[in-house]
Amino acid sequence: AEALQEIACQLRAPGHDGRVRIAEWKERYAEELGPLRQFLEEHPEQFTVARGRGGHFTVFPAGALLDADASAFAPATAAARKARKGGGKGGGRQEGALAEEAIAEVEAILAALGGEGCTLIQDWNSKYLRHLGHLWDFLMSRPDKFRIIPDGRGFRVATVVRL
Repeated sequence: AEALQEIACQLRAPGHDGRVRIAEWKERYAEELGPLRQFLEEHPEQFTVARGRGGHFTVFPAGALLDADASAFAPATAAARKARKGGGKGGGRQEGALAEEAIAEVEAILAALGGEGCTLIQDWNSKYLRHLGHLWDFLMSRPDKFRIIPDGRGFRVATVVRL
């Protein structure tokens, strides 16, 4: 119960970046609960674990990408801002094309969900993270494309309807 509470507290923290850091996990919990990632994956009712490259992973509250209890959503990362502007030194076309690909992927998911819903791209980290930043930062950096709707502990994403 203490481990769950500690993790949930981190996930609710303003600016949560998807990583869970538990000081001295091995000493405090591993013998009883096992490795952190395994523990998180054994609780899908509370956590969504998105696998990244190698042993890396990000964690979100189940059914959400970001905790809406925070007073403000996390600001866009430098990578997401750069992608929004079309990239930076020499990589502008590549990152601009990557941003358009990510937008198309999110829009396709939302279309399948009727225009709004929880959008989680399982392979975001391997495909886009390096150039576009974290998914929620990218979504927040594109208010022309996506609308964020607070929903209890998390949020939903909707496509922007142009009139």
